[in-house]
Amino acid sequence: MIVWKKWAAVVLCIAIVCALGACSMVEVDEERDKDQTVAVVDGVELKKENYYIALSSMLYNYGMSVEQLEESDYADEYRATALSNLVSDELLYQKAEELGIVDDSEEKRAEIKKTAQEQLYSMLEYYREQVAADESIAEEDKETEALKKWGKYREDVSMDDMEAYIDSQVRANAINELYDQLMAEVDYTEEQALEYYDQQVDAQRQFIEEDPEQYMPMYEAFGNTVYVNPAGYKYVKNLLIALPDEVQSEISTLRGDGDDEAANALRDEELAKIYDEANGLLERARGGEDFDALIEEYGDDPGMEAEPAKTYGYLVREGSEYVAEFEEASLALENEGDISDLVATDFGYHIIKYQTDGEGPKPFETVKDEIMETQLNNAKSSHYYEYIEELKEGSTIKEYKNRLTNHEI
Repeated sequence: MIVWKKWAAVVLCIAIVCALGACSMVEVDEERDKDQTVAVVDGVELKKENYYIALSSMLYNYGMSVEQLEESDYADEYRATALSNLVSDELLYQKAEELGIVDDSEEKRAEIKKTAQEQLYSMLEYYREQVAADESIAEEDKETEALKKWGKYREDVSMDDMEAYIDSQVRANAINELYDQLMAEVDYTEEQALEYYDQQVDAQRQFIEEDPEQYMPMYEAFGNTVYVNPAGYKYVKNLLIALPDEVQSEISTLRGDGDDEAANALRDEELAKIYDEANGLLERARGGEDFDALIEEYGDDPGMEAEPAKTYGYLVREGSEYVAEFEEASLALENEGDISDLVATDFGYHIIKYQTDGEGPKPFETVKDEIMETQLNNAKSSHYYEYIEELKEGSTIKEYKNRLTNHEI
């Protein structure tokens, strides 16, 4: 079941019908085909026309075309899923009616209509500008062509029948409101996240012990959900004395153009201007001043201002995403607390401090937010699908899957 959180997305999914409509049609009565009943939900008939929209929406989300659907070994399963989505939407709408959260007032309909008309006017201006810039269209034909494109757009987004469009918006608003109410019932606590983290750490540690050679490929493939680092990782902090933004941009442009010689020359010239400042900070850091305080007062790396890097530093290993000079200098540091020499990159001078060995479990604080977001979304999905199943169990539903392939969309 796919619920569009904002019904503006319906414009997107209905617009797909435009592309799909370009497909060749089998010779059947289109209006009669669209009027076929494909399901009955507690006495309410669902028409094939609405099924086409549900299928188009699903295909768009899967990144599939109609041609790919027809060639798929799972075409029947996709069609059945689209029909199930349509049925689920009907169940939700009927429940919304039961709960009294359907706003079909004159005021709401007028608001929807006003928004739609503003959108239509904006699109008309867009097509006028688009056509005006097209030198292949004769001046006297431009307005006609713009109106033609606009009319097609209105048809594609179902705004050619404004009352039907308003009805669809009222329906979507009600389903979204019910969805919001359901999601407000779901919570996921930090305690639950910690419990999940501990379980994953135990399992991953066991995996490392049983098959260390296979762990690294898994780590690289699923890094965000792997909470135990293999050997070779270090947490380092970065005190950056940056080159001016415009200089960094110019260096980047030169490298993009393949002119590394000019880029290096410019970098060396600009690094010389900040050398004294950077070397002075290096002496202070090695003299025992608080490294975090130096970063806070003099550092130009915004990454060091955000958690978890602010507390723990960057997690660096061979082959990580950091620039080569930074990675090499970080991995060359042997003991926790060691501070690098000045490290020159296209960003400026870096002073790197080896914080701690990164092997073993990642600190919970560094993965807590990701765990809570992912697991909360999982909990919401489970709650939502369980709710849909409860609605189905309490309803009388008849689906006519044999009617889904009589007509191409």
